[in-house]
Amino acid sequence: MSLLSVRNLSHTYPNGYQALHDISFDVQAGEFLVIIGLSGSGKSTLLRCLNRLIEPTQGTILMNGTDVTHVSDAALRSHRAGIGMIFQHFNLIPRHSVVNNVLYGSLGSTPTMASILGRFTAEQRQKALQALDVVGIREKADVR
Repeated sequence: MSLLSVRNLSHTYPNGYQALHDISFDVQAGEFLVIIGLSGSGKSTLLRCLNRLIEPTQGTILMNGTDVTHVSDAALRSHRAGIGMIFQHFNLIPRHSVVNNVLYGSLGSTPTMASILGRFTAEQRQKALQALDVVGIREKADVR
């Protein structure tokens, strides 16, 4: 079973512009997928459809076999918790360390008081350090 399976995904904006047309692909566990293209080619629209920030006009998105195009709000929040997306105009906090900036991605799944105080669990910190390992910058974890 694919980690992510996208079938016949399309998105048309209200003004009639069709940003995506019949997109299909699979991503297996452990694979990396790179989406490249010219400005305006639909990269951000695709990513926004995958995490349901915008709704696909048609098609299905399966994450671990679950069709996330038709899930409850709670299931959608859980789905989004497993997705990271860096926007074109992202907001890193320069006075904070690299690892803390990574940890801020887990604020949505952190208890309110812990997030206000910046207290992350050992497990969250370990996951953040593993993410830095994956992209080859763990040695920068404590750099501001």
